[in-house]
Amino acid sequence: MKRLQNNSQPSRILALSGKFALTTLCALVLFSTSLTGVAEAAKIVFTPSNISATAAPGEEINVPINVVLKETRRPDAFVDFTIIQTVGNLSSSWISELPSTISLSTLSSVSNKTFKINVPSSASKGLFSTKFRAIPTSKNEFVLPVDFAVNLTVEETPSCQPPTFTGIAATQTTVNIKNNKPYSVEFTGIVTPQEGCPLDDAWYTLTDEYGEMDLDGKLDADAKLEVNEEDGTFTATVTILASRDGKDKDGRLYTVVFTAENEAGKGESGTTSLVVAHDNGKK
Repeated sequence: MKRLQNNSQPSRILALSGKFALTTLCALVLFSTSLTGVAEAAKIVFTPSNISATAAPGEEINVPINVVLKETRRPDAFVDFTIIQTVGNLSSSWISELPSTISLSTLSSVSNKTFKINVPSSASKGLFSTKFRAIPTSKNEFVLPVDFAVNLTVEETPSCQPPTFTGIAATQTTVNIKNNKPYSVEFTGIVTPQEGCPLDDAWYTLTDEYGEMDLDGKLDADAKLEVNEEDGTFTATVTILASRDGKDKDGRLYTVVFTAENEAGKGESGTTSLVVAHDNGKK
């Protein structure tokens, strides 16, 4: 009797092999497409991608951001993205005015922004680093997120600025007294040194149009200022002579300037003019 040969098993194996090959081919195509998509993605580029800066306790610095949109495929490509801080030991409380949104496009592919780092006066010496990430929020072309880093070196010595004056006021600026005697004008104001940079000295300078009552507080103790250390307020009594030359039709002019000094240098107020009016008696 002739035995029948069963050929069904090899056929099933062949069919399975063909199905496996098709599945593998599809996977390879998808993988290849995925790689191509990443390779062809538009790019957000920060220059430089690692920013280095140096500051001192109490100092505020500006950090520039230069960002470019590159390798777009569409003629009308655009991307809006936000910048967030991700990791690092530079405290987010030191950072201000970080741009909430930056918009780039094919027609406007470059943006220059600035944010601030405010170093507390109590900051210790050392290296403080952090990373930021640009995350697309709206786009019409595939764009990958990108990081940039900031490395801040804090110096040990505070970087001082000269003191500043505000609120300078005088009880009067025109004198009509006719007794040809010394006359006192009261001044008030505020002098503010940078935190961590105390005042070394403060004074006023009196300049007399006639050259008789000139006074330089840098050299004369009578023109020194006593400044309240808590709020920077001061009061000064400036003495002038209530007289004028009979031919001086616009009155006798005195000018007063306040000055304060710290390790960074001198800071001055504006000039306040005091006038002994023309209708006084002759000198």
